[in-house]
Amino acid sequence: MTGRERLAWVLLGLAALAVYLPGLDRPLRDAEAKYAQVPREMLETGDWLTPRLDGARYYVKPPLGYWPTAALFAVAGPSEAAARLTNVASALVAAFLIGLLARRLFGATPGLLSGALFLLTTEVYVYCLDAGLEFWLIACQVLAFLFLWRGSLFGFHAALGLGFLVKGLPGVLIPLAAAALADPRRAMRLLHPRGLAGLALVVGPWLAWMTLQHPDFFDVFVVNEHLHRFTGRMASNDALFPTGLWLVLVAAEFFPWILHLPGAGRELARMVRANAAAREKAVFLGAWAAVPLVLYALSRSKVDFYGLEIYPPLLIGVAVPLADLLGERRFASGRRWALPWLGVSGVAATCLVVLMLARNADWFLALEIPSLPAAAVFLSSASVLGLGAGLSFLRERPRLALGAVALLCAVLFQVQRVTFEAGFEHSSMKFAADLLEGRLREGDLLISDERSEFEHVASLVWYTGRPVQMLRDRESSIMHFIEPDRNALCLDEPELVAEVCGGRTTYLVAETEPTPARLARLGLDGQSLGSASDRSLFALACAP
Repeated sequence: MTGRERLAWVLLGLAALAVYLPGLDRPLRDAEAKYAQVPREMLETGDWLTPRLDGARYYVKPPLGYWPTAALFAVAGPSEAAARLTNVASALVAAFLIGLLARRLFGATPGLLSGALFLLTTEVYVYCLDAGLEFWLIACQVLAFLFLWRGSLFGFHAALGLGFLVKGLPGVLIPLAAAALADPRRAMRLLHPRGLAGLALVVGPWLAWMTLQHPDFFDVFVVNEHLHRFTGRMASNDALFPTGLWLVLVAAEFFPWILHLPGAGRELARMVRANAAAREKAVFLGAWAAVPLVLYALSRSKVDFYGLEIYPPLLIGVAVPLADLLGERRFASGRRWALPWLGVSGVAATCLVVLMLARNADWFLALEIPSLPAAAVFLSSASVLGLGAGLSFLRERPRLALGAVALLCAVLFQVQRVTFEAGFEHSSMKFAADLLEGRLREGDLLISDERSEFEHVASLVWYTGRPVQMLRDRESSIMHFIEPDRNALCLDEPELVAEVCGGRTTYLVAETEPTPARLARLGLDGQSLGSASDRSLFALACAP
């Protein structure tokens, strides 16, 4: 890599940090708090091999993805910003590795562009608004392919092992299947003992330790968290996105580069017809994108951000013709890039007019847009910058067009951040922790009503520093765990009545509307101490 390339990567990283870092210190949402609480419990227990959440063993993911956050907590102390900073860092690492792989396949300019396009993808930024682990998995997958293209089977399998230690079997199966699909004639070569030794050296010690220390590990981690998750039979599984909805979300969150997938497809088709070397690269990118797409489409358990694993090969496919535009080697075909942006401009201008004219209409208010000013800013920017990008492509000024697209992405990202912050009270139980400050005593019982995921109680654990149980109605509950220590954190209604009427001070965080009737049915009184959005904190007492 030349000095000029290094400088370009440094400037790209600094520009990304300027966009990605603001707002990292806001309070944690319920959905992300587990990625902060698990590393904190690693520090508190001194056990970095067995993830725990709310004191219970947490086998959803292996420990490696939590280690960077735990290490940062050890140095800087636990905080919301530190929990999210490691996620941003992993996105930058993934972007750099994607760039290195694209550079090896297609040259320096497509390499730099691939990393830049990754950081300018909507879902990449949105995922960085929270704490998370997905980018460490992507980094391991790309690292594996880098080793594969360098001819190192040992390095390929060692990187697969790192992916396994981040997210389990998908970290191994997806790259392995993609490599086999890309070159079926050499598929058996991937199972050479020399390569498998790399996988065993990385994964073997942790698997052996966990199997010896925890007799239920195989049933929970392999059977429940992998096989049953795929088939939809996993205990307490709420991540059951319909495949059609999932595909729509994956496509929409690939904005703006979804607009240029047809061009990337034409480029890959051209490469397939060109020569053997180009065909090998095109087939590899296609296989890499197809395997996670098909796997997650077939899986009953999936969420939208799983689509992040599909984006790197697609972005490399977009970067190759884009590099040709910048080099003015085939600009005539690149004029097709103008039409999508002119369309974006027209749609944005139309939506802006609708927003201004109908913002007080009942049907418009029913949309519950979190921040109308932020929406107006984005639509205004999209109409102007989209028009600028389209006209620049038409006038054969691709650098100016890309500048307009990058600026639009920066505006979109800040609008998304404002929208996230505006909707915070709907997505966090921190309000209850604030109300309990100075009130909660040793021995008091803190309970949440049943959430869509058990992990969502982590925000209460994080902000109170106390164990939290979840109130369960046996007749309608989905919370049935095969791990006894997680099951013990679920409190059935008769147990709640016994605790409260036995004189134990008890606080319940629950939905505001139905909870009083539920408590009355149980013979309990609930005094509301405060609320946020549709949830309240109740102090419970036995009804007279």
